[in-house]
Amino acid sequence: MDAVVEDLGRSKKLIRFSIPHERVADEIEAALGEVRKTASIKGFRPGHVPERILRARFSETIRSEAIKQLVPKAMREALLENKLNVVGEPEVNDLRFEGDEPLTFTATVEVLPEFELPEYKGVRVVAHKIEPPTAEEVESFVERYRESRATLVPVEGRAVQLGDSIVVTFEQTVDGKMETMKDRVVEVDEARLIPGLAQALVGIERGGTKSFELAIPADYPNKELAGKTIAYTAAVSEIKQKRLPELTDEFAKEVADVETVAALRERVREMIHRQREAEERRRQEGVVLDAIVDGADVEVPESLLKKQTERNIGRAYQRGLHAGVPREKMVEQHDEIVKNASDASVRQIKLALLMDRIAEAEGIRVTDEDLEEYFEQVAKLRGTTGAELRAAYDKQEGAIESLRDELREDKVRSFLMEQAEIS
Repeated sequence: MDAVVEDLGRSKKLIRFSIPHERVADEIEAALGEVRKTASIKGFRPGHVPERILRARFSETIRSEAIKQLVPKAMREALLENKLNVVGEPEVNDLRFEGDEPLTFTATVEVLPEFELPEYKGVRVVAHKIEPPTAEEVESFVERYRESRATLVPVEGRAVQLGDSIVVTFEQTVDGKMETMKDRVVEVDEARLIPGLAQALVGIERGGTKSFELAIPADYPNKELAGKTIAYTAAVSEIKQKRLPELTDEFAKEVADVETVAALRERVREMIHRQREAEERRRQEGVVLDAIVDGADVEVPESLLKKQTERNIGRAYQRGLHAGVPREKMVEQHDEIVKNASDASVRQIKLALLMDRIAEAEGIRVTDEDLEEYFEQVAKLRGTTGAELRAAYDKQEGAIESLRDELREDKVRSFLMEQAEIS
């Protein structure tokens, strides 16, 4: 078999195949044998139909089956012989097979691109000063602990205030259509309700009723309500307010397993500092990776770009919908979403290819010991054992290899940061 490879670019090849007639004839004989086993022709028992009749009756089937077997076999041999790392599916064209001539066809394949690694050691990074947490920041974080343990208690003798939690029945009229929403639990917070509703609820007494109208801004994300006037009647049946636990040593022990409030504040201060250290390290890592990606001339294969862009578009829609953005709004922004997804995909693919090549160049790999250490560490956080976690991964096809890739990339990132010149 002859297979001649031609360059169509750094990530695309054209392979011209010529398979000798003798090899094609052998494959046709094999296909004939398979047809003979199952052919059903009146007057003959299965498996005993004469060859001349089989060839006459099933010639096209035999020919198609032979080609179906030969093409992928020839493809595998050519890729192996020429050491081509193919991505995506080959595109087969110009298939010809007549008489005693060889079987010929071409295949266009995308391959992992050839490129020179840029300088990836000694990337210069200017470190930013990590500011210590202020007393106000520490107290704000401590208040979150108190908020997380807050209870709701009934309010007597006053009207609704911002921050209250109320039970309210709404009659809502939009475009002449009225909808009743009975006994809704609502937190009176402008950030959680449609514009103006929280303030309109302020001042209603327990057992009281208030009618009012709200003009919804034209740019409100919910297109069904944007620019409209909504008429409300609100009947409040319960008013509750948050009661925060006292900041005591007992509370500190409950939320953070420390002995005193002072120790809780110190724990919070350390936690905020570690978060800022982690943020600064991520920023520095981003500077290093950007410098390497920007310094590399890498041609991104179209098939990889298409798949990654589709994934990024899907993620963008999921994030938007999860954040409450109406689908109609996202459809309006579809072209922008696609462009952003495509731009991000180019960088992601380049980075992945570069990380893989750096790992090869530096002999960075993930050992079985690395995997076991990972399983043991994660198992402790999940309250299970390393063996059980490993068994769960083994049951999922490709999970272990995906994990190896992730851990290797982490090792490469750590290596690049060790090699960076941070000042």
